[in-house]
Amino acid sequence: AAAKAEEEAAAAAKAEEAAAPALSASDLMALMKQLRAELPRADLKACKAALESTGGDLAAASAALTAEHGEAWAAAEAADAAEIQAGTVKAMGMRDAKAQKKFAAEEAASVEAAAEAPEPEPAVAEEVAVAVAEEEEAVAPAVASAEEEMVGVVASTTDFVWPAATGGVWDKAIV
Repeated sequence: AAAKAEEEAAAAAKAEEAAAPALSASDLMALMKQLRAELPRADLKACKAALESTGGDLAAASAALTAEHGEAWAAAEAADAAEIQAGTVKAMGMRDAKAQKKFAAEEAASVEAAAEAPEPEPAVAEEVAVAVAEEEEAVAPAVASAEEEMVGVVASTTDFVWPAATGGVWDKAIV
């Protein structure tokens, strides 16, 4: 009976060796790197155990780890996203408060400057009005003669386009 038990144990060991071929350390590390690239939240110990249990099958190891830890990883990612969102909201609130404070200070300074500015003297406003009227009187004869010259002129079907619109080149365009 003892010999039979030893034979069964030896047969089981042979079957296990045949089912899962031993991986060299360098092969195992290369597969672990690939698995970690695919599943960045998986730790090295879990990757090694999954690869050893699947005999180096990368897809099966990935599926096993995802089935075992997928929900926990998804919850952790959701928590991280919520934390980032909360930080963003807080930072935007602080930035908005700072901008509001700066705007209020600028408004107060402009109101204060307007209050301190002296009212223009009526004589200055009157001088400006007189200067504008004199300039209009000086230009009036030239405007009148130009209007007289334009009487009887037939509008052309073509007109010249200013150089600024054509990149510095005079161009003829249909109007």
